Amino acid sequence: MQINQSRIGIFKEVFPIKNKTDLITLKGIIIPVDWDTKGNAVAIAISTQGEEEYLIWNDTIGKRLFNFIQDSVKVRGEIMDAAGVKLIKINDIQKCALGIPDEINNSIKSSNQQAKSSKRHN
Repeated sequence: MQINQSRIGIFKEVFPIKNKTDLITLKGIIIPVDWDTKGNAVAIAISTQGEEEYLIWNDTIGKRLFNFIQDSVKVRGEIMDAAGVKLIKINDIQKCALGIPDEINNSIKSSNQQAKSSKRHN
C-alpha cells in the first residue's frame, strides 16, 4: 500500500466517502504505513491473512492501535473507500496471540494448565 502523508493529511481532513458498507470483522497484523521525519509511525493499517491492507482511520479508537504495531488483532468496523484507499473505521478491537483471539487463547492456556494439574495428581 503506497501512502503519502501529504495526500492523506494524517486524517485531519474528512475524505469523500463512497461505497460505505456494514460492519465487518478483520483479523490481521497492525503495521506502520507512513512515518514522520523522525521515523515515528503516523499512519497504520491492518494487514489481513489474505494480504489485503486496510488503512486505519485515525480517530480516538484508531489511535489506540498504535500501541499494537506488529501485534495480531481482530477488529470490527466500517470499511470505506477514500480516494482509492481501503479504510476501516474501527468500532471494536481485540488483541490476539498468534492470530488467535485472547479469549480463545486464554481458554487454551487454562485447558493446558488443567491437563498438567490432573496429570500431577494421577
